[in-house]
Amino acid sequence: MRSAKAINIDGKERRLPINPTELQLKPDFNSISIRVSIPDYYNFFLKEYQYKLLGYNENWSDWNRRNKIEFSNLSYGDYTLVVRGRVGEIGKSSEVMYPFSITRPFWLSKGMIVFYSILGALFLISIHFRYKR
Repeated sequence: MRSAKAINIDGKERRLPINPTELQLKPDFNSISIRVSIPDYYNFFLKEYQYKLLGYNENWSDWNRRNKIEFSNLSYGDYTLVVRGRVGEIGKSSEVMYPFSITRPFWLSKGMIVFYSILGALFLISIHFRYKR
């Protein structure tokens, strides 16, 4: 991994650590952009990359030469970006994993869901008593 950043709806960027152990992003930073590279000291062959985002898409992408990986509008949850590369068509590099998670928005937090449930129950009870009269 060369660099990583998260981007929010307004276009503000936040640089991310390259080797995170537990990276949690706020819900408004739900787009991610990562640059990868493979050391190639001779530059005779083309470098190609392949990736998959566990928690979003379990399938490997096609091999391509773009070293920039982008995902936008990710919902809350846990993700792991797995990247591998190759120089030429023979040698594959080992897989590199980049784990991160996007936290729930406030209005979907467990406390708010309980609040919505209580509010809905009170609403149904009030309707019941109004029709009972």
